Amino acid sequence: MKKPLVIGLGQTGLSILAFLQKRAISAIGFDTRADLPNLAETQAHFDCACYLEHLPDAIWPFVSQLIVSPGVDLQHPVILKARALNLSIIGDIELFYREARAPIIAITGTNAKSTVTSLLFEMIQACGKNSLMGGNIGIPALALLDHPQPDYYILELSSFQLDLLQDFKADVGCVLNISPDHLDRHGTMIAYQKSKERIYAHCHFPIFNREMPYFTAQKAAFSFALSEPKAGNEWGILAGALALGSQKIMPIDALSQGLSGRHNLENALSALAITAPLNLPLPAQIEVLKHFKGLPHRCTFVKTINDVSWYNDSKGTNVGATLAAIKGMASKTAGKLILLLGGIAKDQDFTPLRTSLMQHVRQVIVYGKDRQPILADLNGIPCIEMETDFPAILKKAKSLAFPGDCILFSPACASQDMFRDYADRGDQFTHWVNKIE
Repeated sequence: MKKPLVIGLGQTGLSILAFLQKRAISAIGFDTRADLPNLAETQAHFDCACYLEHLPDAIWPFVSQLIVSPGVDLQHPVILKARALNLSIIGDIELFYREARAPIIAITGTNAKSTVTSLLFEMIQACGKNSLMGGNIGIPALALLDHPQPDYYILELSSFQLDLLQDFKADVGCVLNISPDHLDRHGTMIAYQKSKERIYAHCHFPIFNREMPYFTAQKAAFSFALSEPKAGNEWGILAGALALGSQKIMPIDALSQGLSGRHNLENALSALAITAPLNLPLPAQIEVLKHFKGLPHRCTFVKTINDVSWYNDSKGTNVGATLAAIKGMASKTAGKLILLLGGIAKDQDFTPLRTSLMQHVRQVIVYGKDRQPILADLNGIPCIEMETDFPAILKKAKSLAFPGDCILFSPACASQDMFRDYADRGDQFTHWVNKIE
């Protein structure tokens, strides 16, 4: 009897195995790692054979399809073998779509996905509707099916998840923004862009960022941008207010502190554009925009030491996010910035940071695994190279700052060279900053 082969046995892979088990579907497990924590417990709990690092050829006659976790490279030999055998290859989001019975709001983008997804969740709840959010944020999508059916599902989707879609259809779909990221996996910006575009396939209400014209080939239900809206379905800025067409909705200065900065202004507009097709009451949504606290590790204030402010933007995992953080912090800092930058560079080009660094940054501390290619891109910018001693890096940053300056921890890189993930990185930053006198 043939069985689905589940590839990648992390959080998403285990949610796939649980989904199949509840439907009495036996599966085979495979993980690309040579060592997997809790392997014996996983095999016993799901009553399935699990293979690590290498898959025996004898298994293939018993494989019905592949269900792939988003963290697995689609060029892995096991996946290439499945393609050669013409096996179906899908991900957890496609499985979720086939089972979901409520409208799906799907969000992607290089940056701000989690902020906008969380903002949408609060806005919809405030309007008296039930929603569940998951996918690339918090709960794996398939685990949402264990809860009572909501009015709306809100899915944050990564490019890796989008690559595995087939028939998925979002009721409302949006690419918030796009800038270079994950080029170590996608190879080119064109390939990365095409992954993001997949969210619009079969989408009933496509929502577009007007500042990204390459995504506007099809007619937008609504659009958003920081420019003035010219049509009745455009969200934008009009005379100091968030506006839909010629209708002012709320003053910019009424937005919460958690939505401060130019990038968060765009996030608020995108959320309003995404909820617009749902015909939800605006007053309740505006109240959320007035009180939204923001998410941890996103330009979060930590403390002030000797008139120097420290900010944790560990979620800044790519150049576009760090560029937005620099501009946002510069607008509310009397002095200059000390920027802490580094980690796993993901083959990014760091030269787009140069202009903002020259304008707003006193000194850059470049640390971690890929500091050499980053330093090469920032040649001529005042930089200090350090390795991996995190407390020493923060001590150095403190010594470089003048009163009125801001120390901004926005690494523009992945974290796994020194930390478990971006949250661990941000937590450690906060921990060590709080120990500084």
